[in-house]
Amino acid sequence: MPFVVDYNGQRFGKYPLGWPLILAIGVKLGLRSLVNPLLAGLGVWLTYRLGKRVLGDTVGLLAAGLTLTSPFFLINSGSLLSHPFGLVLSAGFALAWLNGFDQRDEPRRWLPTVIAGLALGILAFTRPLTAVAVGLPFGIHGIYLLIRGNWQTRWHVLTVGLLALAGGALNFGWQFLVTGDPFLNLTRYGGRTTRSDLARGWDEPSTATACTWLTSIPASV
Repeated sequence: MPFVVDYNGQRFGKYPLGWPLILAIGVKLGLRSLVNPLLAGLGVWLTYRLGKRVLGDTVGLLAAGLTLTSPFFLINSGSLLSHPFGLVLSAGFALAWLNGFDQRDEPRRWLPTVIAGLALGILAFTRPLTAVAVGLPFGIHGIYLLIRGNWQTRWHVLTVGLLALAGGALNFGWQFLVTGDPFLNLTRYGGRTTRSDLARGWDEPSTATACTWLTSIPASV
């Protein structure tokens, strides 16, 4: 079965646990179908704030408008996938980092530092490769600040890094709990088992089936 792993008599999702935990809160509150639409709205607002923070109000509005009219964004906003949550975390991290480290000589504030670290850490526990891609340019900036900044700046940069690493490390803890091996990549293992199931006779979904599934998303939520 796609997206899940059967391992030693247990069945669990092959993707990291961050998004299922957030979705479970919505399920518990009876708001499962509203989780991603609400996150999508928050993601558009954060995209506007980020664009405005970097290049002004016009760019912020343009960025938000392009996001809001993206078919990929709209499809995922009406699904139960983790992409809108990833957008919120990515934009929130970038915005918090800029608020905390953009001005070289200003006193550092702990609130944007903690928000940046938590956002990147939760992103690492939700979409690890996305966290690496998003965090890489800021990591380069962080190395520069460690070399050229004062001790206060260095402590703040290290705090962001430690929180992000802690979030990423939760993946190894989750993999150890369900498999006994912290280094067994469940996403890759699940991909191999899915291909094995297909080899045993499962049919690849056709384009028509995929289109039918996509068009049924709004009705299902």
